[in-house]
Amino acid sequence: MASYLATVAIGTFDVRTRGDLRAGDTTGPEEPHIDTQEKLQEAARNDAHAPVPPDSRVDDGQPADAPRAGGRQGGERRNSQRRAGGDVPQYVAIDPTQAAASRHVADQLTEIMDWETGLFGPYPFSSTGAIVDDTPDLGYALETQTKPYYSTPPDAYLQVHELAHQWFGNSLTPRTWGDIWLNEGFATYAEWLWEVERGDAGRTADEIFRDYYDGSDGQSEGIWAFPPGTPPGPEHLLDPPVYGRGAMTLHRLRQTVGDRTFFAIVRTWVAEHRHATVTTEEFIALCERLSGRDLGELFDAWLYEKGRPKLS
Repeated sequence: MASYLATVAIGTFDVRTRGDLRAGDTTGPEEPHIDTQEKLQEAARNDAHAPVPPDSRVDDGQPADAPRAGGRQGGERRNSQRRAGGDVPQYVAIDPTQAAASRHVADQLTEIMDWETGLFGPYPFSSTGAIVDDTPDLGYALETQTKPYYSTPPDAYLQVHELAHQWFGNSLTPRTWGDIWLNEGFATYAEWLWEVERGDAGRTADEIFRDYYDGSDGQSEGIWAFPPGTPPGPEHLLDPPVYGRGAMTLHRLRQTVGDRTFFAIVRTWVAEHRHATVTTEEFIALCERLSGRDLGELFDAWLYEKGRPKLS
């Protein structure tokens, strides 16, 4: 089947530049410094065993004439450049009708990028950003590589989710659809960690897990419909079990092996498989190698068995 890309000219960008926000420089960005692939991989390996960020701990017990979705013509896109996530250039383009409602996007993106690189290791691409459109009927966001697409101005949690996909989904890509939980489970778990970081609901990660388990969390509906490691068909690839139960699998792993080993697993996972396809079997093998434990029963229960696993 032939494939093609259609683009529509929509006018010009209002380009604004800033330097490294963390250094307080507003005089303009330096020429972007892009590490070689070898340097990125080496940095990731060195970071794999870095101390666990304190705020991530468990309480123990997404030029002119640019394309625009929708095909509408006219108007300007506002495009800003900053730096984030280890001094990575950041580009944000916003539909002019959404400019006022999107004032928070660039600042949140910078904060989230810095936070996620602290958790997951070096950012795997040479730039980051966001595209904020005015297509509310679309109803979803997309983790497009380096610049997630949002149909409306995103809140912080949606940015956390889509930016996490830059590591889990774009750099590390599932080899089969049965491995899709490795994308959505990690991106959903990043939302949990952000909630703990911000203290928005006053819950620990253990309490979020428990609320998903007993169904009291609003995002937990439907998570027991099927095991996330074996979606029953293409129409169910992005159903709640892949997201919610996928995140629960990661948290159950964390409860089992401990914080330090868990985050070493996460950083090693993204470092060893950077820009490659991955499988669930490879992930389990890494978990067992770094923890020194047989984790077969844990993953069988949370990824492959029907129904709600028992909590010991």
